Amino acid sequence: MIVSGFMGSPRKNGNTAFLLKKFLKEAEALGAETRMLHVPDLTIHPCTGCALCEKKGYCHFNDDMQKEVFPLMRMSDVVVIASPIYFYNVPSELKALIDRSQTLWSRKYKLRLTDPGQSSRKGFLLSVGATRGKDLFDSIHLTMKYFFRGIAADFAGELTYNRIEEPGEMKRHATLNSDVHTAAEQLLTPLKQRTPTLVFVCRDNSLTSQMAAAFAQHYAGDRIHALSAGIHPGHDIHPELVKTMEKKNLDVAYRRPRSLASLTVGTRPDRVILLGDGEDTAIHIPGARVSSWTIPGGHNPDTDSMASLCDVIEDKVKDLIHGLHLATDHSKTI
Repeated sequence: MIVSGFMGSPRKNGNTAFLLKKFLKEAEALGAETRMLHVPDLTIHPCTGCALCEKKGYCHFNDDMQKEVFPLMRMSDVVVIASPIYFYNVPSELKALIDRSQTLWSRKYKLRLTDPGQSSRKGFLLSVGATRGKDLFDSIHLTMKYFFRGIAADFAGELTYNRIEEPGEMKRHATLNSDVHTAAEQLLTPLKQRTPTLVFVCRDNSLTSQMAAAFAQHYAGDRIHALSAGIHPGHDIHPELVKTMEKKNLDVAYRRPRSLASLTVGTRPDRVILLGDGEDTAIHIPGARVSSWTIPGGHNPDTDSMASLCDVIEDKVKDLIHGLHLATDHSKTI
């Protein structure tokens, strides 16, 4: 389970940063793997309103939104936005990130592509402001509502604090520890209870295992936790993967290969499925049932065979999900 924090304050050691770090530390105590990006440190060009993303699904700026932000959002189970209040909304650097997320909005609403992770991804807001007005957080709340919807995350909650202005005030806040503990527990406990956890593995995590995990997420939704990894992960996904999955109306853009070793840190798979052609190295994950799917030609298929490869993996995943006898109460048979 990955919880990613996007820190929008220019002050790296201010009250907003303290609140976010506190939240992420609590998430780690609950078993999550956490990541944090300081948004003002990133290179993010403002949206120019060119509408290219609405037609092609990509932005013409090849900046940190493409290289870091979108990939992290897509791999995250929880996206946390932490922001101070600037004129009743977020600072300009964070607003640029939000505006540029029009790319993901366009892929979802204009191109009608489904992010396989959308049924379980959550969004959470942390915010502090100096004034005591009752409408202090109204604008940022509305912004977050539509931002999280655009990135395919359910707006699951918020912690907001007014009258926070002097350095160190969050650290001295009387209810902070209990607030953060309760919020993190309520947010993450249901995610931890998703069962079973399935990990699809191939040699480089650039194609077949990515396909399988995406189909599993799509067909089982939040009833399972589906991940993918590589024994020797590559640098990027197969160039034809996104196009092939788009024909199934599934959006796997911005996914990145990940190593099996890093994935299993803090993760206890119930079942591991190795996809290969019979030449792959056998693997052993303590406590997990390991099985293999022989996928001929799965390492480097040509354009003509990509569609049939995709169909084969989709059918195998459907059979697998059906055999798990999943129920809404999270019971499992593996």
